[in-house]
Amino acid sequence: MALPLDDPDYALLWPVDVFRDEFGAVLASSDSQALELLCREAFASPELAERIVRDRSPENPWDDAFVTARELEARLDAIREQPQPRPYYHQRSGAKALAVPRLDLARRAFARLVADFDRNGYLDRAFEKDCADAPRDDPSFILEERLDVAELWPLRPDSWSEEIFYSLVEVFHDFVARPRTVERYHDWDNCGAHYGSYATKPGRALYLARVNAILERNGFNLRLAPDGEDAGRLVVATDDARDDLLERSIAADDTHADPVRHAIRLFRARDASRAEKRSAVVSLALVLENERGLLKQEFLSGDEGALFTIANQFAVRHQNVNQRPDYDDAYLDWIFWWYLATVELIRSLRQREAAQP
Repeated sequence: MALPLDDPDYALLWPVDVFRDEFGAVLASSDSQALELLCREAFASPELAERIVRDRSPENPWDDAFVTARELEARLDAIREQPQPRPYYHQRSGAKALAVPRLDLARRAFARLVADFDRNGYLDRAFEKDCADAPRDDPSFILEERLDVAELWPLRPDSWSEEIFYSLVEVFHDFVARPRTVERYHDWDNCGAHYGSYATKPGRALYLARVNAILERNGFNLRLAPDGEDAGRLVVATDDARDDLLERSIAADDTHADPVRHAIRLFRARDASRAEKRSAVVSLALVLENERGLLKQEFLSGDEGALFTIANQFAVRHQNVNQRPDYDDAYLDWIFWWYLATVELIRSLRQREAAQP
């Protein structure tokens, strides 16, 4: 019988992109037990994992441990993420957006998330398995080495300042790694599974998605950066269109890659000062200066000068008595995004040039 992927029990708990990448890696390993573990973790119901178990059963007349997995592979486009709950009555009846972030709720939700990751083996590579026969060392010592703060484990969210909360969000990103296999199951004293074959990339991707969801629903204007020089660090949130621009800019690999990535890191840092934002704009202005010939060639006559007039006359690139330093930070933000979009335009023009015979 075909997989009923429209059934709510087959809804995906993971982000689709994260699951696709990890499913491909696990399927390539030809390890049906690893596939079972992945499906138990990633889907709302264990039904899909149970089908994989039945596939490798001795009673299976076809003796094909991957028939379900191959069907899933062929129908990946039909998989759907579990939707967020629809708004409840008071939310539908005009409740206002959060005026301030809900720090208490976010801290407690984050502590539950870390406990869930720990229970599923995502912290075993960093902290070791807490086994009944061989208890692990106190994770507080590892956290203290990183953060210079003692007695952070077990997690006590009500005791965290906002800064400690943010630091813990970042440090656990560096610790998590997804276990792909169960090496053995230890019954004694409810010890449970001993995992192995840890993979950092899917662990961090899942962690990032879950943490960012907590921050978003509790009104924080911060997100863990998925890539760039500040990957795994909290940065100021942007809208989807600007997120796409940032991703393309960070992924680009050309002569301008390093200064552009450096500018992005400076600008979107959680605590970026006015001076750091100015430095980010200066880095982009230098990229544009190096491409001035192309800009003159492609823009209407004289239009490219407006890009540099702003940088030169508004106390961005230089400091002198003729400049205008008294402008709102919102204009600095506008200049950054304008310049970054122009760098992306230059890359597109260069690609077009390279494609011409």
